[in-house]
Amino acid sequence: GFEVYNGNMNHDSHDILARTWATYLGKIQTSGSDFHDPGSRINAGIATETRIRNNQDLLAVLRSGRYQLIQPA
Repeated sequence: GFEVYNGNMNHDSHDILARTWATYLGKIQTSGSDFHDPGSRINAGIATETRIRNNQDLLAVLRSGRYQLIQPA
């Protein structure tokens, strides 16, 4: 898969390039905040109605496509 949106505005994450390749190759697309400090603003991720308790749950949701990307409009 490809992270097609990276919420960290401190560097160029090449989101457009990542989305282009992910779409072209038919790969899973994700969105991540890339913030690792307390108090950082979270503006990215995925939204799903499925409870994710572990990596296996996450992989199942990503593979199923039953999620939406969280990213600014």
